Amino acid sequence: MDIRFLISIVLVGLSCEGSHSAPPPIPSASPRSLLVAADLTRVDRVEAIPASVMDAYSKLFPVSRNDALGLANPGESWQCCCSLSRDGPPRRRLIFAGGSPTLWFLYFEEGGLAVDYHFITFALDSPGQAEPLESLAFQEWPQSLGDVKRLAATAQERHYSGRVGQW
Repeated sequence: MDIRFLISIVLVGLSCEGSHSAPPPIPSASPRSLLVAADLTRVDRVEAIPASVMDAYSKLFPVSRNDALGLANPGESWQCCCSLSRDGPPRRRLIFAGGSPTLWFLYFEEGGLAVDYHFITFALDSPGQAEPLESLAFQEWPQSLGDVKRLAATAQERHYSGRVGQW
């Protein structure tokens, strides 16, 4: 049976309000092609992610009445089940992230009724402000930057060939 790498591509259509006067310019190339071409550095600690990326992430996932603030580091305690407490550890936990001077992605899991996995790309402008670009959902869980590039290339090829939709 042929394993399919990409389930769907969902555009993140949320605007991030910030203190900067204009949002960072969105690259003209697709985030998938940027992931394939970028010289990415892997990051395994939340503290190593640029503050502007974490600020943009926080605007996409604001704290709710049953939600704890933040993103746990890999291997740290997090709220992975449906019994959530604002006083507990974060509801989301980083799997890994990667970035370059102009592009970052966060790959993390989110607890709740079921565990969800998120892969979100962000553009950085020259002053370092981040803007969400695209969210990707994978059937296969990437384990490395090589996996990320391969899955992004597959998504890009499927998009350009018109082979999108149900598998």
